Amino acid sequence: MTDGVGLRTSFRARLRNLHIASHASYASLHTGARRSRQTGSSIEFSDFRRYSPGDDVRQIDWNVYARSDRLFIKLREAEDALRVHILVDCSGSMDRGAENKLGYARTLAGALAYVALNDGDAITLTGFAERLGNGMTGVGAGQVDRALDLLAGLGGGGATEFGVALREFAARRAPPGVLFLISDLMADDALSGLGALAEMGHEIVLLHVLDREEDIAPDVGKDVELVDCETSDRLVIPGDADAALIYERNFHAWLEEIRGACARSRIRYVALETDWPVEEVVVQRLRMLKVVE
Repeated sequence: MTDGVGLRTSFRARLRNLHIASHASYASLHTGARRSRQTGSSIEFSDFRRYSPGDDVRQIDWNVYARSDRLFIKLREAEDALRVHILVDCSGSMDRGAENKLGYARTLAGALAYVALNDGDAITLTGFAERLGNGMTGVGAGQVDRALDLLAGLGGGGATEFGVALREFAARRAPPGVLFLISDLMADDALSGLGALAEMGHEIVLLHVLDREEDIAPDVGKDVELVDCETSDRLVIPGDADAALIYERNFHAWLEEIRGACARSRIRYVALETDWPVEEVVVQRLRMLKVVE
């Protein structure tokens, strides 16, 4: 059994043993203790879901019932729940690669959302490109299908405007927590965008998704026409034996620049290649790096 983002039943079973690791203290967390695993009774509203038999009838929103003739339960985030924010780059450059980068990002985001929701965390899940897209908030395992449906519907296209999208995210005043940014960083303002993101008070993990044939080692040994998939700008590059070496040198210099910017802003940087199985990345690599535990 699988779903729209590729979380097989066997993969889900492995994810149930994990939780999102937090290495910072937030006002909403009790120092030295893991947060609550369930929706609580704090005054902070989180979301709605359909009423199910056995739910607390005191949490029914009668105003919604009067408008829709349907029963919905008001969800409230537990006061000590960890907030997990997941931002997925859906720009045109992501919808490319021998192993499609956006498809990879959707599966990766789905796995992280599943871990968080199954563990009782409060999540925010949003795609972005030129603008911040419509997303969702939710708490608890009952929101997993909704999160996966949202991810499955994310399409790629448009330029990446980190500055615009991240300012819009900041304007939402999301409570501080662990923030996963999943992107190939193919944007002129990527580094400044990372700096702006770091000022929001979140514990940031950058999951840098790269495709070997598209990004890391493209065939530049012959004349090629490069087309920017986001702006349609074209550049003809004469290929020769030195072209590959020049590209490789510039590519690694770009990676070092990103790593340096992340280090200065206290952003955890994780480079991922799309030919690495997502299941092993999450269960083994991210666990080894203590992104999940």
